[in-house]
Amino acid sequence: MLSREGFEVQSAVGFSAAVDACKNGKFDLVIMGHSIPTADQTFILKQLKALSDAPILALRRPHDGPLEAAEYNLDPDDPARLVNYVKEITNHKRP
Repeated sequence: MLSREGFEVQSAVGFSAAVDACKNGKFDLVIMGHSIPTADQTFILKQLKALSDAPILALRRPHDGPLEAAEYNLDPDDPARLVNYVKEITNHKRP
C-alpha cells in the first residue's frame, strides 16, 4: 500500500535482514512490525539506531503501550491512517 502511494519500500524479514538493510541503504523511515515481541523490538531498534539516523515508526497492537525506543508509534488498525502518518513523518508529497 505504501508503494502504491509513491514510496520506495524495502522489506526485511528478521533481525539479520533488517541490520543488513540499514548497513547498505539510506532510509527516510524504518517501520517496525507489531508481530515482533516487545523485547526483541527494543533490541532490534537499538541496533538499527546505531546504523541509521532514520526515524522509527513502531506499529503497536491496540492494547500495547508505546515502544519507547521508537520516535513514532501507531496502532495499525486503519491502513489509510498508516499511509497518512507515514506521509506526515516523511513530509512526502505525491507527484
